[in-house]
Amino acid sequence: MEKILHISEDEKFIDMGINAFELAYPSCNRLIIIKNDNDVKHVSFKNRKVINKNELASNLNKLSLWQDVDVVVLHSLFMNKIIIPEGIRVIWLGFGFDYYDFIVNDNSELLSAKNIKLLNGNSNSDLSLREKIKKILKTVLLVKKLRKKQKIKIIERVDIFCPVLTTEYGAMHWPLTKKPKLMDWNYGTMEDNWAKIESNSLNGTNVLLGNSATKTCNHIDGIDLINELEAFHGKLIIPLSYGDKSYRELVKGYLQANFKGDVLVLEDFMSFDEYLMTISTCSFVVMPHKRQQGLGNIIVLMNLGAKIFLDKENLLYDYLKKQGFIIFTLEDINEHNFNNKLTEQQIINNRNLLFEIWGRNSILKKTIALVECELK
Repeated sequence: MEKILHISEDEKFIDMGINAFELAYPSCNRLIIIKNDNDVKHVSFKNRKVINKNELASNLNKLSLWQDVDVVVLHSLFMNKIIIPEGIRVIWLGFGFDYYDFIVNDNSELLSAKNIKLLNGNSNSDLSLREKIKKILKTVLLVKKLRKKQKIKIIERVDIFCPVLTTEYGAMHWPLTKKPKLMDWNYGTMEDNWAKIESNSLNGTNVLLGNSATKTCNHIDGIDLINELEAFHGKLIIPLSYGDKSYRELVKGYLQANFKGDVLVLEDFMSFDEYLMTISTCSFVVMPHKRQQGLGNIIVLMNLGAKIFLDKENLLYDYLKKQGFIIFTLEDINEHNFNNKLTEQQIINNRNLLFEIWGRNSILKKTIALVECELK
């Protein structure tokens, strides 16, 4: 039986991932959580050890760390340095943030014109401040370049890569001639995670906008589009509990100054089940992202019958359309058809496809394939 070592941060999706490996290989998994303290908030998996990055670096050359390890699973590339001995299979489960710098040259490519305008609102500041900002940006760019070089060294050791969407693999500008093997795998299953809500239908007419306080959510576009709908009388629900605090304040300020309807901003941490119950009041999902993110939210609400609106530049839109899902673009948000809910047949179509891709049996097969596939 394979012995599997998982390395991750304290993230809310980790239990979902390890549960899939435990289903395929019971009692064969152990976890190292990289954290500066022992206050683990999100991961409940018991067979774990919490160490900080410095401790990990000092333990890398110790044979005891790798003893009996057949497979290492990296839950995102959040580390700058890690050396894994030869003979161990290395699987990289991508989160998105850890590989999008190989898809776009700069994050500004993922921002809408309206969001850029909001973020540059202080461009009239005095020259000395602008010069200071330029110096800071230069330093940030240098750090980014260094980290990217370090990341490439880790990728050289990766055998298998699982992006969130398989189509993202082809969109990446690979820095290596020898690419890791592409395989399909995702966090969570319908039965255990995404379809947990007791009711199998929506219980409200609210709109979910975005998934976090990150600039690439392009919240301003969604706020303006909903603001123009005279017939919309629900509530705008915006999750901003994690991400960039300064950006969160900008979004809140814009809402206060410009949005005329009811808003519920989710700023405080909620348990996963409590969060699911809150967003299950949303019959509409508006995601103005130009990149894949918020997929868990989309899966949960699509399963309940919500109408999903995505930016047509988003690779997720293209992926879901090709799979056969009934989804819509931001251009479809208008007075005439926004409130038209999906038909029962369209809801069933989407639900069946979700279980085909993210059902427990499908994820089990994909997990076994990751661990046992031929690499050559």
